[in-house]
Amino acid sequence: MTVSEVRLVASYSLLDATFQTGFAESSPNNSTADAEGQIQIQPGNRLPALPRNAFRLRADWSHGPFALGATLAAFDAQYSRGNENNADPAGRVPGYAVVALDGSWNITPEWQLFARVDNLFDRPYQNFGILGANYFRGPGNTFDAGLAGPEAFRSPGAPFGAWIGIQYRLDRGAGSR
Repeated sequence: MTVSEVRLVASYSLLDATFQTGFAESSPNNSTADAEGQIQIQPGNRLPALPRNAFRLRADWSHGPFALGATLAAFDAQYSRGNENNADPAGRVPGYAVVALDGSWNITPEWQLFARVDNLFDRPYQNFGILGANYFRGPGNTFDAGLAGPEAFRSPGAPFGAWIGIQYRLDRGAGSR
């Protein structure tokens, strides 16, 4: 008879990453920049590209050679690079949450069949942003330096992805499954 095991792990992070002193910074694509392209950073402004809240929840089930798992990862909104003063309305990247699933079957102590699905619900999200100049504002989004203007650019997060594979383990040291 084999033993079933269920494991639940949750983690939460509160990151209070703020500027401690004020200063001026060049950020000409920030809508609040002065005529010289400078923005004023105040003590307490949040550092860009760092979500304040992060939450992860992981559930695992194993029974003999079989294992299944699910992960929920959720992140708070963050400020884009170039929005260090936290004042440009376009310079905020929204928060997001994604779900992943995985499973495995240990065929022998050395051989394992595994499967994994990331972004299970194929939710579009962005995980980074920067304020920059868009030079592709000509007809049909062609290059036109004369029409260049400030714009918020965001990096898309990974879409739905699925993998299946088999692996061979050379070393089955203590504590490995």
